[in-house]
Parts: sequence; C-alpha cells; structure tokens
Amino acid sequence: MNFSAELEWDGKTGATSPIKGQQLAVDMPVEFGGLGRAPCPDELFAASVAGCLLTTFLYFKNRLRLEVTQLKVGAQAKIEKGPEGYRIAEVECEIRVEVTGANEKAAKECMELARKYCHITRTIEEAVNVRVSGQVNVL
Repeated sequence: MNFSAELEWDGKTGATSPIKGQQLAVDMPVEFGGLGRAPCPDELFAASVAGCLLTTFLYFKNRLRLEVTQLKVGAQAKIEKGPEGYRIAEVECEIRVEVTGANEKAAKECMELARKYCHITRTIEEAVNVRVSGQVNVL
C-alpha cells in the first residue's frame, strides 16, 4: 500500500493539493512570513497523528462491537528551535471516548490497542518522544 501527495505552489506563501477529490491547502504561518490562510504542515502533521489514532481506535471498536457515543483525538506537536534549526521535539496525544457503563472496559481496551497499533505513532516514536493518554467518560 502506498499513499502520495503532490503540492503545487499557489504563487504566494502556500500550495494546494488535490487528494481524494478534496482540495487540500497549506500555507506558511504568519510568524515565518506567510499569509496564514491555511493550515501549516505542522498542523497537518498533528492532524495526521490524531487521525491515525482515531481510525485505529475505530478499527478495533468495530472488531470488539463497542458502542461509542463520542470519540475525539487531539494531538499537539511541540516545535523547538535548536542549533541546527527547528524540529518536532515531542508529540502529545489524547484519546477521549464517551460510552455507556457496560462498554467502559472495551473502550479502555480499544484505547490501548490504538496506542499499540497506530502505525504513524509507532514510526515517529523512533525519532521523537510520543505520549498518548486516554480518558473514558461513562454515561
């Protein structure tokens, strides 16, 4: 399985990319001389990490037949400037799921499986500290 993207400069400080019938836009943050009209690559990176955790959770949710009333995954990429320039220093993620009481144990299991099998976090943790926490709210 391969995934790809091609971006075309928009003539200003960003680019667009057609992906699956959607027009994805990126732009440089204002702090770096951009116009800030669209997410910067760092925001898209954080969204990709969160999206991978979410879809991995959903995969196991379906296998375990877990009923969920709400699922949110947040990710924050911490950028630091070092002697050789900027780099992602750490990625913090939080999985928040809401279930009925009978599903609490399965929700915690799905959360752990998502942590364990998300291929993006498994790949980047070799280069950067990745922390994944979780919270189950029971109705």
